[in-house]
Order: sequence, then structure tokens, then C-alpha cells
Amino acid sequence: MKNPILSDKKNFADILQPPHIKSVDGVGFNFQVPEYGCLPKVSAIFNGKQVLWAVKKVLQCHFSDLYERLNVLSDTRERKCYSPAELVLGSLVLFFLKKKSRNEMDSHFRELEFSRNYRKIFKLRCPSMCAVEDFYRDLSREEFGNLKVALIAILIEKRTFHIHRLLGKYFTIAVDGTGVHSSQTKHWDECTRQTSKNGVVTYMNPVLEAKLVCSNGLSLSLYTEWITNDEEFDKQDCELKAFKRLAPLLKKYFPRLPVCLLLDGLYCNGPVMDICKENGWQWIAVFKDGNLPSVHQELDLLPGGAFRTLERLMPHKRTKTEYTWCNDVIYEKRHVHWVKCLEEVTSERGVVEKHHFEYLTSIPQDEKTVEEFVVAARNRWKIEESFNDQKNRGFEMQHLFSRSSFTAFCNWYQALQLAHMIYQFVVRTNEFCQLLRQNSKQTKQHLWENLNTVINSQDLEAWMNEFDRWIEKPRQVRLC
Repeated sequence: MKNPILSDKKNFADILQPPHIKSVDGVGFNFQVPEYGCLPKVSAIFNGKQVLWAVKKVLQCHFSDLYERLNVLSDTRERKCYSPAELVLGSLVLFFLKKKSRNEMDSHFRELEFSRNYRKIFKLRCPSMCAVEDFYRDLSREEFGNLKVALIAILIEKRTFHIHRLLGKYFTIAVDGTGVHSSQTKHWDECTRQTSKNGVVTYMNPVLEAKLVCSNGLSLSLYTEWITNDEEFDKQDCELKAFKRLAPLLKKYFPRLPVCLLLDGLYCNGPVMDICKENGWQWIAVFKDGNLPSVHQELDLLPGGAFRTLERLMPHKRTKTEYTWCNDVIYEKRHVHWVKCLEEVTSERGVVEKHHFEYLTSIPQDEKTVEEFVVAARNRWKIEESFNDQKNRGFEMQHLFSRSSFTAFCNWYQALQLAHMIYQFVVRTNEFCQLLRQNSKQTKQHLWENLNTVINSQDLEAWMNEFDRWIEKPRQVRLC
């Protein structure tokens, strides 16, 4: 049977062929002419099919029971035209394909080729986004959040993240808040508010996220706690209050998981340290000049012999790093450990950039652990990168997907987190990384456009049949 994967014959020999590509001659060409009257490039079709292959492999290997879990979600609708799996998957694909709104997704579902390919790829019907909205209005926020917890728990049981543990033991979880939406219009009572000097009131919907971060760049949402106001309140909700609510839930769902929290300077205080100790968690917090004056004072009074130092030179990276640490610093009868990292990076032109990092932690340091510790502490920034990804790189996190129901708004946000989780696995597969390495000008954005081109313009029936035969045998997803 002819192979359905479309190839670029000119450069095919230079491409690392996945197992499903056997020969150039067997590749079929089946172009659908778009409305604007020009054909997509052959290389774009090839790249798009390779990305789609990676998507299908990730779904099959890491999220094989996703549909079953979606179909057991509570459904209180009277008219059930679509199953819960069809409705939730429709919202996941909206975010995954980086559509800007529900209306744009509906317009694609009305296109014949797209709707056919959607059904061939995902084996489900295309739902109306209005039907998804109706379903999300009645779906419990906690129940949908628990689905995300269950999917992550399965990946942990499969030892997917074990290689990225700190000191071979601790899973690093970054906790930080971000704003999801802000407006001068109050859409629901749960909004927090901020008044400017000119008296302009801005209503906001911030959220506190706990994300599992890994050294390869993964930043996966474990649990979400919304920062909201009650109908009557004396003081507004804030990150620290939300953390006190999030901590017992994180412990409830991951009771035996060895955890090290990565925290910014806001959480560098006694109550947070006590919460971590009660739950059996280690922690690393950014230590800024304004944090804990008594600790700064004690460090200034300690003799030079109390500090240990380690230097590392990496000529190939033109980097010099100096680590300084001091164990058992006393803060209100608590023992904390202080670490400082000074890094100098020399550019090819001889320009020296200096970076300075300071941390407090519950983990004692020595020459064998301090380097790995600083690398893990700096991984806290990956949660910031994931927020930026979701806001500014096509996922439209700040778009108001529901205007009439706060519950639906929260569920759309959870769907975004699930879609972004799958996306992160896809862009780290060997197939995707190989496509990026083929051409220095190739970007993730270009490859995602290629994926959309394939779904919008190609007949994928033969291609899907080939994938179904290939996936019958046990397969692994290898991440780069």
C-alpha cells in the first residue's frame, strides 16, 4: 500500500525518517486548492503531517484514557446532543490549534474538509462552541480540576518526570499567581478590583497556579486556585490567602509525593515555611533585599569562616560561576539555609554580563548539591514562561471565553491548561525537534501553521489508517 505521508523529495534524504516513512516513491500527493486559489508548499504539508503524527502519538501514549475520563464527567443537561468527551475535546482543540475565539472555531467546524479531518483524527464529532459553553456552565470547577490532577498522577506513576527530580528525589513545583482577565466592566461578583488614582475601577480575575516544572522546560499545571472576592468582604483575596487554601488540596491529591516548592520573594515568610513543614515539603524561595531583615542582619554579622564557596569555570560557554552558601541561619527559631550565586557570562565581543541570585531554602547545602540546587531554583522561571506562552503566543488566555458565567469562565481556563499540557509534550518530541533542526529559520509558530494547513486542506483518511496500523504495537514518546 502506498505511504500517505507527503514528503519534500528534494530534501528528503536529509530528514531523519520516523518509522512510518518507508520510501519517497510511495508518497501520495493530494492537494486541495484553497479558496484563495494557490497551493500550499510541499514542505509545509510534509512538516504539518509530521507534527500531526507527533500529536497523535502523544495522545495515544500519554493520554490514552482521556476520552473515558471525559465521558464520566457530570452532565446535567436535558438535551444531550454531544457527549462530554466531544464537548471538552472541542474546547481543547480550540486552544491546541491556537484559535482566537469560539466564533473562529465554529467557522472552521463549518468547513467541510476541516470537519472531516477532525473526525478522522480524533474519532469524535465537531461540537458547537455554544454547546460547550452550556456544558461548562453546569460542570463543577472542582470536578474539572480533578481531571487534570488525575492525568498528571498517571504520568507520575509512569515515571515520566523521574529523571528531572531534584537530588534524585524531589519533584519541583513552582507556585505563582497571574492575571487571567481584566476589564473595567464587572462581569461577575467574584472579581477582585483595583482603583487607580483617577478613580477608575479595574475588575480582575487572577489565579494562583501550582505547576510541575522540569529541567527540559515542561511546566504542567497541577492545581489551580482562583483569587476571588465573596459577595461581602472586608479585605480582598490575595496570593498568600490563596496559597493557604491551595496547600491542603495539593497535599490531599499528592499525599506521598516528595515535593520541593519553588517560590518567589512574596512567599519568603514564616507562615509559608510552617505550612511547608506541616505538609512534609521542602522549599526554595527567592531572597530579596527587602525580605526578612533579621536574616540579612544575621548574615552580615557572621564571620567569614561560616560561609563556604565553590567556583566553576565553563570555557565552552564562556561562563564563570561562584556559589556561596551558609547553613543553619536562624529565623524566629527556624533553621534556614542561604545560597548565593554570582554568574559572569562573556559574549563573543568580550562584553561581560553579571547575574546575581539569592535563595533561602529548607535543604542544607554542600559542595555536591549546590550546583544542582541552583539550577532547580532557577527553573522557577519556567512558570513565568508558561504564563507568557499562554498569554502572548496564540493560546489567548486573557480572552473572555465566557461572559455570563464565572463557572464556565474557570472551566474554559482549565481546558486551556490541559491543551497547553499536551502542546508542551508535542513540541518536545523527537519528531518535532528534528523538524526545528532541519532549518534554522524554522520556528514552532511556522510548524503550527503547517499543522493547521494540513487539517484544513488535506484528505487524511489514508494517513490515519497508516497511523492506526503503526500504533498497534507498543510505542514510546521520547522527549528531547
